[in-house]
Amino acid sequence: MPSPYKPRVFITYTDIDKHGKELGAKLKKELEASGYDVFFFDHSAKRSIGRPLWSVLAGEIDNRDAILVVCTEGILASYGAEFEYNHALQREKLVVPMIYDEAPVPSPLASRVRDPPFDDQTYAREFKTVAETLPSAYRSHLKDQEQRRKLKAKLQAQPKTEPKEVLPSPRAVMLLRSITTAYYSSSLIQEISTVENYNPSIHGDLGFTQIGVRVPVLSANIEAKNRVYLVDELGRSIALGERNYLRDVWEKTREHRYPSERFTAEGFQDVLDELSKGINPKVLLAPIEKFVEITSWMLRNPRGIRLTSSLRKYFSLRDGRDLRIVWSNKYSPLDRFLLVDPAATRWLVKPDEFTGGRLTAKLVENARDRDKVDFYVRTIVNAELANVDGVRPFRFGEAA
Repeated sequence: MPSPYKPRVFITYTDIDKHGKELGAKLKKELEASGYDVFFFDHSAKRSIGRPLWSVLAGEIDNRDAILVVCTEGILASYGAEFEYNHALQREKLVVPMIYDEAPVPSPLASRVRDPPFDDQTYAREFKTVAETLPSAYRSHLKDQEQRRKLKAKLQAQPKTEPKEVLPSPRAVMLLRSITTAYYSSSLIQEISTVENYNPSIHGDLGFTQIGVRVPVLSANIEAKNRVYLVDELGRSIALGERNYLRDVWEKTREHRYPSERFTAEGFQDVLDELSKGINPKVLLAPIEKFVEITSWMLRNPRGIRLTSSLRKYFSLRDGRDLRIVWSNKYSPLDRFLLVDPAATRWLVKPDEFTGGRLTAKLVENARDRDKVDFYVRTIVNAELANVDGVRPFRFGEAA
């Protein structure tokens, strides 16, 4: 009888505390002795890997079957570990948290805990048990995946609830174009993320979020010459929705704090130069509460500020790179600065089936009133923070 398939393993750990790396290495040794193919990355190794680390790790996770997460006391503070297990969950890998002593368990993994915690006396027995039971756990995982796929296929086979589109008049076409133009002129997505069109054969089966609005209007009023519709706001609202969505994606990036006395023209320049090292930021998202101070610096000493013909403001770093400054507002609030390298975030979008663009803007039937139609504006996206170090939040007024 052939031996059961041993899943290819990726070990996630943190070296913030003194136990994570040591236990991860011992787990690797036990698994390899049992015939497993194991990937264990030594984060302290001083060597060049030729491409961004997050790309290497993401590629390894994609090629593995099971991710074992060694949860030690520092696991919640590890942005690297968080990226690894979140990437694995998104790729629907078998993710198994292993808890050392009284260490916390990241909330996305809480429902996946199988075994009780281990300690310095019991770790060897626990690692051996994992080596023995992982093949059966992986088979169960594959069965669960297949059941989910069948259920999803069944749901997809049901009639779609997409609202019925209304053929637009020439004036309505003009209004829809105005919405689209306003969206593209307001959207920051291409400056604060890496945008790709979703391709299931390349990206696999992912969950998506719809950012959209649906606004009813009397059909007759669309054609009335004495009616003026500020439909541009519908396009701008989608652009603001994108920023709010990414703000949530970036929520757990490590924040840098500086004392209030550094919030001067010179100190602000120093902070930006310091935080820009090692990344290639393109945009600085700034809280509107700091507008007065920063504007006053610009008026007194405009050397570090560049204003383009489109009235976009750019802050020049000392090494010659430019950062576009974008202020928050009440619809997209911020209480801190965000320095953003677009390569840090992958933005997958389901393109419009007719235009191929990121935005869908059309008229659809109003389900309640035949005399009305709805402006239906949306974008369908999946955002993934691929490099947690590529978005650097910071604020002033706190102890450094």
